[in-house]
Amino acid sequence: TYNQADYLALALRSVREQTAQDYEVIVVNNHSTDHTARVLEEFEREDQRVRSITFSNNGVIGASRNMGIQASRGQCIAFLDSDDVWYTQKLERVAEVLHSNPDVGVVCHDEDRIQEGKIARRLRYGPTNGRHPDLYHYLLFEKNCLSTSATVVRKGILEEIGRFSEDPNFVTVEDYDLWLRLAPVTSVYFLHEALGQFRVHGA
Repeated sequence: TYNQADYLALALRSVREQTAQDYEVIVVNNHSTDHTARVLEEFEREDQRVRSITFSNNGVIGASRNMGIQASRGQCIAFLDSDDVWYTQKLERVAEVLHSNPDVGVVCHDEDRIQEGKIARRLRYGPTNGRHPDLYHYLLFEKNCLSTSATVVRKGILEEIGRFSEDPNFVTVEDYDLWLRLAPVTSVYFLHEALGQFRVHGA
């Protein structure tokens, strides 16, 4: 997070309200200058599962994400950008998919796109032409079809492929690069349920 204190509070609240409560929260704070520190103090005081790391990423978002992954203790990593939110059953539904499909290393669910405080449309992730036989080929030649805040990855696979790129040339597409490296080594499950909100806003 960086200078999105009010959005961050909503994001953290959405995690706290999950039906599945077996989680830890790691907030990587890129030296925010707004009231982010006060928001974090409140959540950390109320819930020992929440902890924050203050870290200078020098404009490389992948470095912040990697810091959070490195600090994590769980077997799976669920990403949440500080201006997005999850619906209450997100972790429960994703955990069910991972438990039922041990060969699946990545789960990506649908999201509602929020503009001007309202649901503008449903974002359906995955290949647009149905079940694509080669996700890597689709990602490479068609487009990115996953959203970071909607994606959960088994930590062991992330460690295996080297986490996010910290190359400054990949800033804003570090997630796309990660999906391209994950697709050849594990199965990706697209869960067509809207389990979160992707916010579009002026900030």
